[in-house]
Amino acid sequence: MGESLAVHCRSRWPDRPEREVRGEINQSLFDMLKAGGQPVASSCTAEAVCGKCIVRIVDGADQLSPTTDEERTVLEREGASVDERLACRAQLLGEGVVLSASYW
Repeated sequence: MGESLAVHCRSRWPDRPEREVRGEINQSLFDMLKAGGQPVASSCTAEAVCGKCIVRIVDGADQLSPTTDEERTVLEREGASVDERLACRAQLLGEGVVLSASYW
């Protein structure tokens, strides 16, 4: 097992505490969040088709893998903002990532 890194999940509701989930370098945010018990929307089981697993990167975007053409196509189709990524395609590269999602 590789180095364990933390990702912080911030709720959009102020009365809910921030959660921390842990994962490994090059692990997708989707897999990390699911393993950590954080809900992740999806109807395509992480195949970059449905666009439901969009998360907002609050901080630490530089600690994630670059956006691929495949991911960019889905994000554009879904009308995502520049600070949003597909959890199924963004991979963790280092510490300091803070996420939010419309459904947390």
